[in-house]
Amino acid sequence: MRGQGIDKVGVSQRGSKRLRMRARATLKTWRGNQFVEISDVSQAGARLALSSTHEFTAATLEWQGIAAHGRVVWREPRACGFRFDQELPLEWLVEAQSVEAV
Repeated sequence: MRGQGIDKVGVSQRGSKRLRMRARATLKTWRGNQFVEISDVSQAGARLALSSTHEFTAATLEWQGIAAHGRVVWREPRACGFRFDQELPLEWLVEAQSVEAV
């Protein structure tokens, strides 16, 4: 996820179709909720900008009626890579991206 150039709808080096977006979401952890921004997303995971520093490893990401459980795969003080436990249908992601654009 990190440091890989992608198009608006493209394929990263990992082979996942990735969608760039600026979607507000809620990250639910055992310590509470945190507002985040999804900067890109694929069926396998997302890059998140965090509203505060974090120490969690597992959480649920919720946005636009989608709830995805997953784990942190890389971290920075105010960002992280989040891998979903189960891949999301690509149609959900495309629809979520088009709703954000409205």
